[in-house]
Amino acid sequence: PQLVVAGQGIDPRRFARDAPEAELAFSGAFQSDADNRLIGNLAVVNRLPGRLDQHRLPMAGLTAAVGGDADHARAQHLQLDLGAAGKLAGEAEWQRGRFSASLAGEALDLAALDRRFARSRLRLGAQLGGDLHEQTAELALGDVWGAGNLRLVHTADEIRLDHLRFWGAAGRVDATGRWRPVCSGANSTTYVEAQNAHV
Repeated sequence: PQLVVAGQGIDPRRFARDAPEAELAFSGAFQSDADNRLIGNLAVVNRLPGRLDQHRLPMAGLTAAVGGDADHARAQHLQLDLGAAGKLAGEAEWQRGRFSASLAGEALDLAALDRRFARSRLRLGAQLGGDLHEQTAELALGDVWGAGNLRLVHTADEIRLDHLRFWGAAGRVDATGRWRPVCSGANSTTYVEAQNAHV
């Protein structure tokens, strides 16, 4: 049996008030394999991409070959199109409530994601993982200014920088830190920062 799915006009702000604006459409065609798992291809298009400082979602499109069931699913040949910012490629996996993803990209321009960043031609390797309670991100970065790596952990109580190390012609930076949310009004949250840095 074959399953065909499609949808359009999806705005993330309908699900989370602070989410960036987008107009998402998706399509997929799947069939069952010998173990009764779904396999097929998925495509997502954002008809309203933009920068984060415009409160838009930078993703222009996503494609992947996917397969699995409710307990274990995998996305391979994952291609994430960030428009003028560049492209990321990799794979992702979901298993019993936990996710993991590996992504890499070349010549990424952070200014095309958010004008508050400087222009770049960044090399990026990312390892992401977690569940509903805790999410982690390990990033390896490189550009003409040098290279570095960092590890972030996000929970309901804080964002923790386990380590940040950058080095290059201008010197070296090592840092750790925590950002804990503090209610600053009926509908707003700020973060209190406590960190250690060495240059």
